[in-house]
Amino acid sequence: MLPTHVPQIHNHDEEIQEVESETYQVITDDNLSLEAKEIELIKRALNRNQGKRKKAADDLGISERTLYRKIKQYELE
Repeated sequence: MLPTHVPQIHNHDEEIQEVESETYQVITDDNLSLEAKEIELIKRALNRNQGKRKKAADDLGISERTLYRKIKQYELE
């Protein structure tokens, strides 16, 4: 069961606040497709890092090689 109150982290960086609210939205979204969520997170990481795959992989907590494989798998090139 999801908590009725989600504590707010007061951070002055608007991007982090946006990501936190989007993360909560991912959790509560009716669409539970892991593949769709993975694609969404990969795209967001690449956009946030101006297409730099090494930095995007670091943000995602995966190796650069894994990111390359997933980009190819999901045809995100």
